Amino acid sequence: MSKILTSIHNWNDVELKLETGKLAKQADGAVVATLGQTTVLCTAVIAEKAPEVNDFTDMAVYYQERFYAAGKVPGGFIKREGKPTEKETLISRIIDRSLRPVVKLRNDQQLQIICIVLSYDGVNMPDLPALIGATAAIKLAGIDCQSVAGTRVCMIGNDLVINPKFNEIEGSTAELFVSGTKDAITMIECSSAEKSKKEILKSLKTLQSSIVSAIKSIDELVEKSGVKSEAVKQLNNKDLDNLIKSIKKSKSYKELTNAFEEKKKKIRYAQIKVAEKQIFEDLGKAIDPEMFSVALNSLKNDILRHKIITKGIRIDGRAFDEIRDITCEVGVLPKVHGSGLFTRGETQVLSVITIGTRQDMQMAEDITSVKSEKFMLHYNFPPFSVGEVGAIKGVSRRETGHGNLARKGLVSVLSNMDKYQYSIRAVAEVLECNGSSSMASVCASSLALMDAGCPIQKHVAGIAMGMIKSDKETIILSDIMGDEDHLGDMDFKLTGTLDGITAMQMDTKTSGVEYEVIEKILDQAIVGIKYIIARMHKAIVSTRSVVSEDAPKMFSMQIEKDSIRTLIGPGGKTIKEISALSKAKIDIDDDGKINISAPSNSDIELAIQKINSIVLPFKIGNTYNVSVTKIADFGVFVKLGSNAEGFIHVSDLSDGYVEKIDTHIKVGQEVQAKMIGFDRNGKVKLTLKSQVEELKVEKKISEQSEKSDKTEQIETPSKIGGKETTFKKRRFF
Repeated sequence: MSKILTSIHNWNDVELKLETGKLAKQADGAVVATLGQTTVLCTAVIAEKAPEVNDFTDMAVYYQERFYAAGKVPGGFIKREGKPTEKETLISRIIDRSLRPVVKLRNDQQLQIICIVLSYDGVNMPDLPALIGATAAIKLAGIDCQSVAGTRVCMIGNDLVINPKFNEIEGSTAELFVSGTKDAITMIECSSAEKSKKEILKSLKTLQSSIVSAIKSIDELVEKSGVKSEAVKQLNNKDLDNLIKSIKKSKSYKELTNAFEEKKKKIRYAQIKVAEKQIFEDLGKAIDPEMFSVALNSLKNDILRHKIITKGIRIDGRAFDEIRDITCEVGVLPKVHGSGLFTRGETQVLSVITIGTRQDMQMAEDITSVKSEKFMLHYNFPPFSVGEVGAIKGVSRRETGHGNLARKGLVSVLSNMDKYQYSIRAVAEVLECNGSSSMASVCASSLALMDAGCPIQKHVAGIAMGMIKSDKETIILSDIMGDEDHLGDMDFKLTGTLDGITAMQMDTKTSGVEYEVIEKILDQAIVGIKYIIARMHKAIVSTRSVVSEDAPKMFSMQIEKDSIRTLIGPGGKTIKEISALSKAKIDIDDDGKINISAPSNSDIELAIQKINSIVLPFKIGNTYNVSVTKIADFGVFVKLGSNAEGFIHVSDLSDGYVEKIDTHIKVGQEVQAKMIGFDRNGKVKLTLKSQVEELKVEKKISEQSEKSDKTEQIETPSKIGGKETTFKKRRFF
C-alpha cells in the first residue's frame, strides 16, 4: 500500500488540506483537495500517443459535480447526473485556461485531468480546491508544470472579501476569480457592477498573497512525495529547426511574407494557402505534413511579430490602439421583439431578443443551489462565419464560455430585474468572424435590448485586447483580429459602460502577465470602450419606451387567498380550462398575486373576465344563487358563477333530518345557499339551513382569515449557502 501524504495549511482562515496516496492510486497523479468540508478528487493521467510535432498542449480538463456531495438527488425524470451542466463546463474551462500556459508535455503525450466533487459543505465553493488539487496532481504525475493556484475576491459594500462563502457571493457588486503563479497572472474571470479601473486593480492585487499561500501547500505536498519533473525535451526539434531553415531559403518564402501585407482576411488566407503549396513543392522532397504545418505556424508567428515589433505595423495597417470601422443598426428583422446588428471590421454579429414570461425563465440545478434566470444570452458560432465547412454539433465549450461572458457583461445594467414581469433571451448569431466575436456579441445584444424596450440603463460595449511580447518591450493591441489572437501572446476581453467595467476575462499563452502590464491594458481598453459606445449611440441612445407589439402582453392582478383553490379547481381543471380558452399563461403565487401573459390584449381581457367570474363573488358568509348539477349519497354538487363548483353536504340541506336527498332537492333546481368555506379540492362549501348560527359562520370566517395570513412554505431538507432555505410555492398553468 502506498504511503499517504498530506499538506495542511490555514488558508484565508479556512483549513486547506491536500492528500495523496489513499484514493485513485492507479492514476499517475491523484490528490484529494479539501477546503473546509468541501472535498474534490483531482486526478491526472498521461497517455502515450504517436509522436507528433504540435504547436499546442494536448490536454483535456473535466470538472464534474456529484449531487450526493450535497446530499441531494438529481431532479428530473432520470435520477442520475447526465451531460455536463453549463456550470461544470465553465469551471472546466477555468481550470484549463489557468493551467494550459504552464503545462509542458512531450509531443508523444496527452494529459487528461478529471476533478470530481465528492463533498460540498454549502459554504466553501468547490472550484478553488479543484484547481489547486489539479495542479498538485499534475506535478505528482511528473509533468513539467509551474505551480498555479486560484483564488476569488468579492466586493461587498466597501470591503474586499477573499474567498467569500457561498452566501456572500450573491450580494457582492464585483467578483473576480484569478489564477496565477508566484509572480504573474495566468487567468482572470470577472463580473462587476460598473467598477472603476482603480477598484479592479486593487481587487487583483489583494489576491497575490492568497495565491502564493495556496502554492506553498502544493509545493509542500510535491516535496514530501519526492517526485521530480524534468524539463521537457520535445521530439524532432532538430528536424523541425532544419525544416524551418529550408522553408526560409525556398524561392516562394517571399510570397508567404508578402501575403501578410494583404488587409482583407479572405484574400490574405487564399494567398497564404497558395504560398504554402508553392513552398511545399519547392522543397521537392518527402516532408511530414504535420511538421510542415508546425514549421509554417512558427514562421507566420515570426512574420507577424517582426512586422509589429520592428515596423510598428499591424496586418491591416492600424495603429496599436486603433479600432476597426464600426457600423450599428437596430430593428433589422420584422416580427422579432428586438434586433441589433453590429459590424466591426470583418466581424459581424446579429443579436435577436425574445421577451418571454416568467415561465420561460432558465431553471438550473446544481449541488450549490437551484436558480432561475430572467436574462439569458446564447452565443452561436456557425462554421460559415469563418468561411469553413464544419460539422453542426451541440453547443461547444467555447460557445458556452463566450455566451456566459457576454451575459455577465450586460446583466449588471439591466435594472429592476427582480420586479420586471418578463424574462429575456438574447441570441447572438456570429455571421462573420475575424476576431473579437464575443465582444461584438455584447455590443449587438446591447443594441438589441434597447430596440426591444428592455430595462437596460445604458449601452455596454466589449473589446478584445492582445499582446506581443519581446525581450525588449511589451506591445498592447486594441481590437485584435483572428491572426493577432492566434499568433499573439494574450487574449484580454473587457466589457463596460461609459461609467465603469462590467466584465473581464484574460487568457495567456505565456507563463503569466504582470500587474503593471494589466494596468496598461485596462487604460487602453477603456479608451476603446468609449469610442465604440459613441458609435453605438448613433444607432440608438436609450431603450425604447414600449416593448414590441409582437411581445407577449402581461397583466397582474390580486385575488383573495381563500379563492386560490376555487380558481385552480380539482386537479387544476378550472384554471387549465381558462388557459385553453384564452390562450393565456397564468401564474398564481401563494399570496394571491396572479400574473397573466397572452399573445394579445383581447386574450388577456378574456382571461381576466373568466377569473373574475370565479373569484370575485365568493366570500364566506354571503348568499348566492346556485344550480344543482349532481346528487350523491352524501350531498349535492352545485354550480355558482360561470365556472365554479360548490358542494352542499347532506347535513346542510335542511334544518331538520333529510332521509332521501333526491326527494328533498332535484337536479337543475335553483336555490339560495350561504357560503361557509372551502373543501380540500377547492370547491365552495355551502349550506341551505335557514337558522345558521352566526357564531358558526363568524368562526369559519376567522379561521379562514387566520389561515390565509400564514404564507405557505416548503422547507428544504438540505442547506444551501450554509443556512436553511425556504421557497414559496408557485403554480404555473
